[in-house]
Amino acid sequence: MSKQSKRLVLVKYKNIRALISNTPGKRTQVIACSNRDGCTTYKNCSDYCDVLITANEYILGSRKSENVYEFLDEVVVGIGEYYVGENVLIKTIGLGSCVGVALFDAKKRIGGLAHVMLPGGSDNGKAKYADVAIKKMLDEMEKIGANKSRIVAKLAGGAQIFKHMTLDVLRIGERNIISVEENLRREGIEIMSRDTGGGIGRSVFFSTVDGSFLVRFSTGEEKWL
Repeated sequence: MSKQSKRLVLVKYKNIRALISNTPGKRTQVIACSNRDGCTTYKNCSDYCDVLITANEYILGSRKSENVYEFLDEVVVGIGEYYVGENVLIKTIGLGSCVGVALFDAKKRIGGLAHVMLPGGSDNGKAKYADVAIKKMLDEMEKIGANKSRIVAKLAGGAQIFKHMTLDVLRIGERNIISVEENLRREGIEIMSRDTGGGIGRSVFFSTVDGSFLVRFSTGEEKWL
């Protein structure tokens, strides 16, 4: 993402959370909002929307608000990859049987997100495996100031996309969930929330400014954890 061409913010207004993007010369866009089910203009947000007004005032510099957090960057994590950083929005797209694992230290606002592809571990250090990805994220987070005793986790994914396949070797989604949970437990990391299993694909957006974890389903539905 080019920091000059686009600004991305998280707005907290009352009990609403929203991801909002602003590109110079274009209309401010609401990427996601936790109030979408209670808002009749979600797909074409009104200029009178309090959340949008708050974001625009902040972006234009006429309002400094404790309810607006600006991301320094936006990072996409691919299959079998992870990313650790501060004040960034990290996202991963197309979680089927894979599991998205977010780790977060709220005091330091340091977080990481991994796209775990396979259960267990690997001698070659591939981050696509659950134990390798979790260990590497924890190590990198601690190196930049996180405290392991404060780190918590949020999970999404592990779907059984092909429901007719019942062989254990093919139930990779379920095995990924179990492996991620076991490795987090071994590391002493508490799982704060999750949306796992089922038969629907997901994408996730993880905010390291406050730990917000948005799950967007392949059906178009959304859930904030």
